[in-house]
Amino acid sequence: MRRYAFTLIELLVVISIIAILSTILIPVIGMVRTQANNTVCMNHARQLTVCALTYANDQDGHIDFRYSGQADSAGDWTVLVQAAGFIEDRRIYSCPTSRHVSGISYGNF
Repeated sequence: MRRYAFTLIELLVVISIIAILSTILIPVIGMVRTQANNTVCMNHARQLTVCALTYANDQDGHIDFRYSGQADSAGDWTVLVQAAGFIEDRRIYSCPTSRHVSGISYGNF
């Protein structure tokens, strides 16, 4: 009984097809990753907006920007929202698409 094996030409054709497909798919994967990071960034901004609106609703429609009376925290609404317990994870203040290590800051954190 004769056994059939792959020839060198067949193996090279399969390897070249895999290489061509990978060169097509790698940029697409990068674009999908970028779009996912943009979605995370937009979701963080939306969550911060909802937190601020919820805090304002609890405070009869007002956000008191004179939170602690200190000059460094005056006007920082993120301190108010976090102190009220609306934000548990500080990663919400950064955007994964930022080129900086700490991310884009939505507040003074």
